[in-house]
Amino acid sequence: MHGFIQRTESLGGLDCIVLSPESATPELAVVLCHGFGEQGSNLAACVCGATLAQSALRHPVVFVFPDSPWRLVNQPAWWTPDFSHLADGNPRHLRDDCPDELPESRRRILAVVDAVMTTFQLPASRIVLGGFSQGAMLATDVALCMSDAPAGLCVWAGSLLNEAQWRPLAAKRGFMRVLEAHSRNDAALPFKAAIWLRDMFEESGFDVRFVEYSGGHTIPAEGITGLVSLIDDTLGA
Repeated sequence: MHGFIQRTESLGGLDCIVLSPESATPELAVVLCHGFGEQGSNLAACVCGATLAQSALRHPVVFVFPDSPWRLVNQPAWWTPDFSHLADGNPRHLRDDCPDELPESRRRILAVVDAVMTTFQLPASRIVLGGFSQGAMLATDVALCMSDAPAGLCVWAGSLLNEAQWRPLAAKRGFMRVLEAHSRNDAALPFKAAIWLRDMFEESGFDVRFVEYSGGHTIPAEGITGLVSLIDDTLGA
């Protein structure tokens, strides 16, 4: 069990909430991206509220929660969301969507990851990326685009996006552990879109744990414990 110190720090040019171990050198870093209309503090509160930091981890881990520098549609966001699938009930267009702001958001998070690796002297094989909703899709994009594969990917309530680019990148990525958790009755990002993403991961040879749950567009307790397992599996290896 490891206690944590919370601080706000600029990493890679973005303001980040950092939860670092009180009395140990981190063996792994987890970079988690917030969803649309949220901030890093929302996601940090969710993770801490689930007592992950206080009781569940067996290894010293640093958590980093970057803030998007933009307000889009008058909300904190990584890109301007397209809500058309909510009107027609068809998530198919999500597979083809490549938001205009995605490349710049990717560059920003890659800069955060580079800064985390330098600050804590960790290789890519000791970095876990993840996020919730829009942040989960951004984390997926970054994990596929990194020059070296990260240790793992945590996708809470995400979706397949930008398939024309993601699928070939995934096919070349090599082994990667993935936790994907999605509600069967998610009204914001349909369950079908999560299945498409899971299938792409599995077809690419990733080690995928897929968690289904009831409830809305949120992070369930199973999603938090799944992240703990992902971390322990990585450090156990």
